Amino acid sequence: MVNSVKILSFDDIRNLCGDNFRYIPNGGNMGDALIVHGEYRFFEDYGLNYQDKSSDALLVHGGGGGLIEGYYTVVADVLEPHCKRNRDILILPSTIKGHTDFFNKYSSQFTIIVRDKISYTSLRESGFPPEKLYLAHDMAFYLFEIKIQENYRFLPPLGTLLALRIDSESAQTGNIDGSMDLSAQYGSGTMGMYEVEAVVKYMLLFLSIYSVVITDRLHVGIACSILGKKCYMMRNSYYKNRAIFELSIQGRFDCVEFVDSIDDVPQSVLEDVSKHVDSNLIVSNLTAIKDAHENQDGIKLEKFFYQKVLHLSTCFVPTVKLRRKIRAL
Repeated sequence: MVNSVKILSFDDIRNLCGDNFRYIPNGGNMGDALIVHGEYRFFEDYGLNYQDKSSDALLVHGGGGGLIEGYYTVVADVLEPHCKRNRDILILPSTIKGHTDFFNKYSSQFTIIVRDKISYTSLRESGFPPEKLYLAHDMAFYLFEIKIQENYRFLPPLGTLLALRIDSESAQTGNIDGSMDLSAQYGSGTMGMYEVEAVVKYMLLFLSIYSVVITDRLHVGIACSILGKKCYMMRNSYYKNRAIFELSIQGRFDCVEFVDSIDDVPQSVLEDVSKHVDSNLIVSNLTAIKDAHENQDGIKLEKFFYQKVLHLSTCFVPTVKLRRKIRAL
């Protein structure tokens, strides 16, 4: 059944959104910012009015990974008051695990796009109307469609980045030396357009410094796909990483290889893990970028961003030529 389901194009998603709607970005970490930045660029490029405040406007939720029963309830909590007011809601590409009672209760109001076949099958089997259920790639991949990767091919690679998650979705056991949970270094509940643009630039520049990335963070893996960066992507605690890899990365981005655990990564790659990542510096930089946007204190975000990316890593010292390229981003 699911193997014959069409994967929506971005034109198809545009048609589901319509011309006017109210967009609700999904708050979260740096990976969520990558999704939201892709969505803002998508809306802007297609000329859509995503700030319609009328009471009967379609609500478009940014999607992502916040609808996982047993892990997260925040998205359902945000959407239910709108359901009770009989609002129609479109959920952009998401992984959905559980929450079947919620979606079936309000099925007449929901149109759902999922980003993996397991979520699609689960919703179909729960009784969710098939004519309101779609399959598409994660919205972060829109950044590849507009060739954002062309801006990040000027940095000299340094070594291996180990970026493993440290929360309940981790499937790894024990502490692994040299790792930093890159996505968790940033968090936002607002996800303003210029804020996420700056954070995503920071993220992509940081990843561009390294020759190889090892991660179990989905959107670090997706960012590497976009950049053409060699990446060993590992499973998380449930099916999300593998399912999205199989739908959207395998056969499309040969630079990313899926492995079950860090034991499956070549030893030569592990021996080259950089010891120069300063997570405290990264947190400080990202917090300052966010504050400069939120406080509107007269500091131009673009200038502030430029200052901060010059300190991405203690072993990254940009030349004058590289500084000019960063300034041009």
